[in-house]
Amino acid sequence: MTTTGVAGSPLFINDNSATLTGGGVAAVDSTATTLTQTAVTSNNAGQNAGGVYRQNGTMTTTGSPISANTPDDCVGSAPAVPTCTG
Repeated sequence: MTTTGVAGSPLFINDNSATLTGGGVAAVDSTATTLTQTAVTSNNAGQNAGGVYRQNGTMTTTGSPISANTPDDCVGSAPAVPTCTG
């Protein structure tokens, strides 16, 4: 998956939900997940990683804020989502 917005006018992944993890984005064993100028916000998941969930694979984030997701933004991902905390 590749998403690319424009500086100052990002793409948005918002207001989505998932039963378990990855309300905004769920990348499992992905060979290339790239978020560039893509805001991931206001998503919801039943357990953890309401914003972005990553399990293995390759992920790159550039200028892509991950915030205001519930119950958290990316906790539970392994390895961690680049530039994402909480």
